[in-house]
Amino acid sequence: MTTFADSINLTPAFYYCLANLFAILVFASLMFVNKKRQNGRKKNAYFRLLAAALIVCAQDILWTLVHHDTAKNDTPFFLFCNVLMVISLTYLAISWYLYFITFSNPSRYGLAKKWCLGLGLGADAIFTIFLFAFHDFWIVGGEVNELLYVILCGIVFLFLGAMIVQAFIAAFRRKNYFFRREYLLNAICPIVLILFTLLQVLISEDLPLFAYGLIAAMSSLLGVTLLFEAKTDALTSLSNRSFLQDYVHSPFVLGHSNNALILLDADNFKLINDAYGHAQGDTCLYNIAEALRDYVSAINEKSLICRYGGDEFIIIVPGADKASLTNFETDLNSLLSAKEYPVPLTISSGIANWNGDEAEYDLAFSDADHKMYQSKNAKKNANN
Repeated sequence: MTTFADSINLTPAFYYCLANLFAILVFASLMFVNKKRQNGRKKNAYFRLLAAALIVCAQDILWTLVHHDTAKNDTPFFLFCNVLMVISLTYLAISWYLYFITFSNPSRYGLAKKWCLGLGLGADAIFTIFLFAFHDFWIVGGEVNELLYVILCGIVFLFLGAMIVQAFIAAFRRKNYFFRREYLLNAICPIVLILFTLLQVLISEDLPLFAYGLIAAMSSLLGVTLLFEAKTDALTSLSNRSFLQDYVHSPFVLGHSNNALILLDADNFKLINDAYGHAQGDTCLYNIAEALRDYVSAINEKSLICRYGGDEFIIIVPGADKASLTNFETDLNSLLSAKEYPVPLTISSGIANWNGDEAEYDLAFSDADHKMYQSKNAKKNANN
């Protein structure tokens, strides 16, 4: 029986190109939606990931046309198309891993970016050299040696596999209790793409399942990003005030009879904003957040660090008391003094004990707030 596709001579190459064009349209739409979001590292990382996915699909159209003899298909150009495929897929894997780092460990983003780019560029360079130097081995009779794709998948799966393992580990850490769903989705999305790719290879290479798997993964990641953003501060990537309320009213901290509640804000922050602009003020807030991560995580990695609003931050350290954090303000100001600012940047803080009972939270908060302003006023009086 002659199908409609047969009657108009629709080849597998047509379906591949159509699927990739549809994917490009979806990714362009997601990039437009992403543009409407608040600025931040997650937004930029997701944009780069979408751009990488778009490039992969555009490259796949070219590769499909060449592979099915629809476009120019001499050996040098065929090799060039395979190099483009290697580079685009490596860029996708790196962008995806760095996108995950903005959630799991934003303070290590810069270091992770250097390592990923170094490994990716190194692998691509070696791969390209071997491909052109031994092209008779890789390309036989106009067909690609399957070993080429095994090596290529190995490079991509290295990054995706590392991300999947880290996401599953993070999902079941107690400190990520409130983000478990988001971390699990971060692990599942690359698994979906891998499964679609394997189905395409094992069932039928004429089915463009990779493109549809990529669409499913990228679309799901937008949902993951929005779920995270509902609980995190866009500028500092710390927890936000809404998440703090969920934390306080949850059973997570009730098992700790002693908790240190710390409230702090930046000294003379309005002066920095007025004199040097809000961009410089944002840099100061980000550096305070980084210093808090480094200092507090060394005390207890299960601590909650939250940007309460403006230049105010709140920290809850489970299993600690204010006596054990006597030098908190001095130590944190020492960390901040290592940074360069137009004016000296310091913080004032107040520490109170909280027994983990939500009914006692407001009292502990008021106590910490009162002590913070005592510290701030003491500094002003000392400078007069």
